[in-house]
Amino acid sequence: MTSPSLENVVTPPASVKNDRSRGGGPKRSRKVLFVGLGVLAVVLLLDFFLRDILPDSSIRQLLMLAACNVLVALSLNVINGMAGQFSIGHAGFVGIGGYTSAVMASHLHQSLGGGEPTFARSFVVVPVCLAASAGMAGLFGFFVGLPSLRLRGDYLAIVTLGFAEIFRLVIATAQAGDGTAKAGVFAKIGSALSSLGG
Repeated sequence: MTSPSLENVVTPPASVKNDRSRGGGPKRSRKVLFVGLGVLAVVLLLDFFLRDILPDSSIRQLLMLAACNVLVALSLNVINGMAGQFSIGHAGFVGIGGYTSAVMASHLHQSLGGGEPTFARSFVVVPVCLAASAGMAGLFGFFVGLPSLRLRGDYLAIVTLGFAEIFRLVIATAQAGDGTAKAGVFAKIGSALSSLGG
């Protein structure tokens, strides 16, 4: 009876050896850090010089809407592409984040002195609004995710679609006569978020 050689038992297979190199290690994390810092530097420069570079406010607004849609696409990539979950109700979470961001931006703009131009203080307002909207959407996502933890495929899609439809109906019925969402539940959420801002 022949016994396997010690070299074959101790040496990991080639696939295990290569897994370590796929993670990237310290070189990859440094590269990601430098790319992230570079993007942050470009964003900060754009924040200070965007009005000088693009005096047309409609183009600046178009760029901001494009940036918002890029964030939505990235989050969809995480859910559908990386996690492999089929979630149809993504628009509900985007709506919660957008509403939270709008309330916080309005309140912070007024507490910082208001006036025109609206986006002159975006260096302060945007990070706070992004954090608040991500936190609020994450909180709602946590509460929707708890009962649907074990669901996959079509069942998860139905639950998330139901949540998005509930959110749409709440927004539609909570609108005041002038079309702004100031009545009902969202007025209380908006005043609570405004009190958090200052």
